[in-house]
Amino acid sequence: MRKGYIDTEYGQVHYRSTGSNGPVIMLLHITPTSSAQFDAALPHLGAQARAYALDTPGYGMSDPPPGQIGPAEYGDRILAAMRKITTEKVVLVGIATGAVFALEAARRSPKAVSHLVLGSVPFYTAAELVERAGHLHEPDMRRDGSHIQRVWTDLEHKYGAYNSVADIHQMVMDLCNVYDRNLWGLKAVEESLRTGEMERIFRAVCHPTLVLSPDTPARTYAKRVADLIPGATLEVITGAGIPLPYNNGPGYADHILRFVQRTPPCA
Repeated sequence: MRKGYIDTEYGQVHYRSTGSNGPVIMLLHITPTSSAQFDAALPHLGAQARAYALDTPGYGMSDPPPGQIGPAEYGDRILAAMRKITTEKVVLVGIATGAVFALEAARRSPKAVSHLVLGSVPFYTAAELVERAGHLHEPDMRRDGSHIQRVWTDLEHKYGAYNSVADIHQMVMDLCNVYDRNLWGLKAVEESLRTGEMERIFRAVCHPTLVLSPDTPARTYAKRVADLIPGATLEVITGAGIPLPYNNGPGYADHILRFVQRTPPCA
């Protein structure tokens, strides 16, 4: 695996990459983690493709925006990094908030993208958004370090049933690295949901699209998304948990590669 930085007009974007032949696959992680989310999948993707996992702006080791921005601005920044990496069409892959940012990038430059792969897309109803609001915590650093314990407890409660202690540890490190801005990506996506913009984006997708879901109740959200995107394919990854693909990297990679191999690219 290689690591490096891309210089863009918006600042530096950090990435991990594998592979030297085949289609270019660009991966965007869930907020507020980092491209480390794809460590278990990258070797398998790299066997048949050139895979790049980006730290989305403000997360991992990528430079942050000057303040809170919206999904469209995230899309601009991701496109700027993509254009520095390759002039070829890319398979754009995103998980949760990363899926929304992938959609924005594809909407802004359709000819730069051959396929979309969207996982665990946060397509919540108005009532679900209200319920979620009570679980989002603003930064509250404490000298005794108890805020780190709170982060661990929250992530263990949300993801412990599906992920190893090592996975939870990585998530905690990623979140604590961006503690002062950990909600920026989530707030951008939830604003898009509240205004109805996300639904309009789904209906306007013109790329071959694979919607992936872990084998959990999150299938409900995945089906909502697949039903809105014209011609989308919905696949459930058996044995995977939330968030993809920490505990099933090979299975996650196989779903992406099979879809790309059997589906003609966007013209």
